[in-house]
Amino acid sequence: MQLTGKAREMFMAVAREQAHQPGETLILEADAGRAVFLMLEGEADVLVHSPEGRMVIYSRVSPGELVGVLAAVDGGARSASVVARDAGRAAWVAPHDFQKLQRQPDFAHWLHLDFAERIRSLSERVYEFGTLLVRERLVRELLRLAQAGKPGDGPHVLDPAPGHMELAARIATHREAVSREISRLTRLGLLRRKGRALHIPSCAALAQALDQEDRPVTTAPSPGPARQCPSA
Repeated sequence: MQLTGKAREMFMAVAREQAHQPGETLILEADAGRAVFLMLEGEADVLVHSPEGRMVIYSRVSPGELVGVLAAVDGGARSASVVARDAGRAAWVAPHDFQKLQRQPDFAHWLHLDFAERIRSLSERVYEFGTLLVRERLVRELLRLAQAGKPGDGPHVLDPAPGHMELAARIATHREAVSREISRLTRLGLLRRKGRALHIPSCAALAQALDQEDRPVTTAPSPGPARQCPSA
């Protein structure tokens, strides 16, 4: 959820800006840190590693999002790592200043809404991981990535597109399964690969891919009531 308006002004008034580089760990899983940051430029991945080394990516952080809130609120250890995808800047607020912000009505109201959105997102992911097939999880994740910066039916371009290994980490599966489904969606005409970019001609058509047989799509079907494009 974007930090905007009065809540953002209050946050930036006590924040210090700091640049970061691609691949830099901004927050380390299980660490005792309590600082919170607002992403100003660039993106980052929220992820965890299993004891066997398998990576699971929970979400992508975009400019305007607040990160590190859980540990700052409950005092527990960091629940995940946050790794920068590219060079950027973040505004950091120390734990004692964040505690003061929580006592301000305008900021507290925004924080309540942010937690509600996090719970909704987590509930959706639990449902997906527990009940949906790989192809269904992949389509939902591609729609989320496509509409994150540009809501609407499309066309959308992911450039650079996430690799098959990254997509597998996002939907809790293995690279081979993602490669197989990407090939299927490309064969149907629902995805187009151009260099490092992945083109999605129609969000609505991609959302309906689960109801289609393996035959090329010549026209984008109109979205029905059971298959609406989810919002980012």
